[in-house]
Order: sequence, then structure tokens, then C-alpha cells
Amino acid sequence: MRLSVLMVACWCALCLAGCRLRQTPTKGADVSPAPVGVPERSTPESKEPAGEPGNEAPPCDAQQFAYEGYEVKTTAYADLDGQGTHECLIGCQGTKTDDLGEPQEPAYFTVARYDGKQWAEWFGIPAPGDERYVDQESVVATEDLNEDGVVELALQYYGFGVSSRPETLYVWRVTGEGLEGAIRGDAVETSSDDGLLIQDVDRRWPGREIVFAIAQIGDEAHAAPHVYRIVVYGWADGLYRKVASSTPRQEYAGSEAALKAYVARRSR
Repeated sequence: MRLSVLMVACWCALCLAGCRLRQTPTKGADVSPAPVGVPERSTPESKEPAGEPGNEAPPCDAQQFAYEGYEVKTTAYADLDGQGTHECLIGCQGTKTDDLGEPQEPAYFTVARYDGKQWAEWFGIPAPGDERYVDQESVVATEDLNEDGVVELALQYYGFGVSSRPETLYVWRVTGEGLEGAIRGDAVETSSDDGLLIQDVDRRWPGREIVFAIAQIGDEAHAAPHVYRIVVYGWADGLYRKVASSTPRQEYAGSEAALKAYVARRSR
């Protein structure tokens, strides 16, 4: 397929950051319709991606950006370039699966812009780690988290799991040239047993921090309650870096309860 200049720049930026990318699939017309929704993730003080395009733009027909053999799993609107008009983020997942039901091709996001006449692709984000799944919780953040005037885009892609699925969070800065990696190590790997929130919990670091609650499962069954390790990533020296880690001995019924308890302790 022919890639836009910005998509090529995005690929280059991701490759320099050490991410493994696969060619975005070729467009086709025979894609089965799929439900389209707005992310439902809600974390304390984190803002939801907008549910409407804004600025008189009509709703984006997300299905036109699904490539052959893919279906749309989620859409969200957000002003990624800071120009006052919302772009449309479209998450797509492969429809062809193996014997275990796992898609055979990596998932991807397309970012589309409205030019006053139609929606057109700005750039694409193939799953950097070859992940196969996206859903309505994949769009984690689409705003200036660290208050430096540049929008951060945080996306979660998912892998295949039985008792719990692997989840990988990527954070980028959205620039005129595409995307720049914005988290140390390129990504943070967690699982569906874990949780995260975006909130200002430590005034030593600008803006809001990314806080993870990591279930300390070991040889235990995946059912809660668990002890959770709290890991905080703050903005320092041009990247989100691990700035704090602690493991309270108390067990919690789930990651959300562990995160709420951590925030309550920090506010004392």
C-alpha cells in the first residue's frame, strides 16, 4: 500500500525507539461490519477521549479505514495535534484466527483527520510488539499529560492469554513529524490482573504520573484478592521513567481498589 509521509515518519520514529513493526495490511472492500464504540476506561483525573468529532466535522466512518481481513474494534476522538479539531483514532483487529482463536495478524490503529471535506488517514500505528488484540480500553490517554505543550498518546495492545492476557502500554508524544517514544524501555508490560491510572500523585514530577498496580500472584490462582505492587512512572529528562515503587502488605479485591488505596495514602 502507499503510505503517507507522516506515516513513514511515524514508522521511523518507532523503529528508532526499538519497537518491532509489521507492514500495515492492504486495504480492501470486503471487510465485515463491526461494532464501533467509545473507550469506557475511567481512571481518577484522567480525561476520556472525546466522543464527538467537534468543530462541525461529521462523524468519521471508521469502517472505511479497516483493511482487508480486519474489523473495527474501537473508535475515539481527540485533538492530537493541538489545532483545535479532533482527529479520529480507529483500532482494528484481524478476523482470520488460528486453532486457538488468536488473530493471525497484528492489530493496528489508524489516525484520521477531517480536512473540511472528508476524513483521510494521517498515520497508522501497527502493534509495535506484534500484539493481536485491541478493544474499547486500548485508548488510555490522548492529552498533554506532562504539561509541556505536546500531546501524549497512550495505547494498550493485548496478547493472547488463557487465565489472564498480556497487556502492553505504549506512550508517544505526537509531533508534526509523527510519533516519538515517551516512556523508558519503549513500553510497560502488564496483564489483565493489573491496573493503571493517570493522576498527579507526586508533585516532584510535572503534570500527571502513570501509576500501575501489579498483582503479586506467584503460584497463586488468578482470582483476587492479591497483594499489589504499586509502580509510578513520572516525567523526567524527556521520558516517563519509573520514579517510585512500593508493595503494601494488604490484600485488595482488585487493582482498582489497590490504586484507590494508594491515592488515599498519598493525599494524607
